[in-house]
Amino acid sequence: MKFPLLHKLNLCLAIAFFATCCYQLIVQENLIFSLGILAVSVLLTLFAGSSNYRRKYISFPYTLD
Repeated sequence: MKFPLLHKLNLCLAIAFFATCCYQLIVQENLIFSLGILAVSVLLTLFAGSSNYRRKYISFPYTLD
């Protein structure tokens, strides 16, 4: 990983965004905040897909995954 701090920051922002949207959805009962949950699920799918891609095609063949 070239920029671990950037990766951690991106992950923390996604988690904070998810927590904020869940809180607002519960407190205000406004369905517009469910779009935030949808956005976070897209981000998590992207993170999982890129991790899977890296593990399959970019990693050194003799790693201990």
